Amino acid sequence: MTDLYPVAKIEETDAVLVDFAERLLVLPDLTDGTVMSLVEATVLRLNDVNRRLGSVFETTERDELAYYLIESLEDVGLDVAGLMARQGRERYELTDEWRDW
Repeated sequence: MTDLYPVAKIEETDAVLVDFAERLLVLPDLTDGTVMSLVEATVLRLNDVNRRLGSVFETTERDELAYYLIESLEDVGLDVAGLMARQGRERYELTDEWRDW
């Protein structure tokens, strides 16, 4: 079980997600550019965790990470489907542009 869930993976992933949530709560506005910049920065940090630790995110975890970001944005009142429609994409594609995992 420790191979699937190494401590470094859990700690580093949690740190990225906590930082995302904290930054989301203090965004000055929820404009498309501001939100997409935050998502991009978070996904790039998750890419770094995954790369440094040796492709540690499993298929289910990849989907869960993306949905965590989507649901967090929706929890603060953002219409993610609308945001993504303005980008010419679907709601579930929020992380696809930058995601390596």
